[in-house]
Amino acid sequence: MTFGVCGSGDTFYEDFCTAVDNFDSRLENTGAIRGADPVKVELYPEAEDEQRLGNFVLSILNTKK
Repeated sequence: MTFGVCGSGDTFYEDFCTAVDNFDSRLENTGAIRGADPVKVELYPEAEDEQRLGNFVLSILNTKK
């Protein structure tokens, strides 16, 4: 299984996007293949985040081949 984890959060909170880290760690521990590094977005995606998310998807798809 190939996986990638992304999520949004608010840096106001000390535990910014820890769910992303937790899912990433758990999936990796199952032996699944990380297709892309995790992506964390501050609140709502902006143009640069959309580019990072696009690259995230492409990386997963390329790993899958």
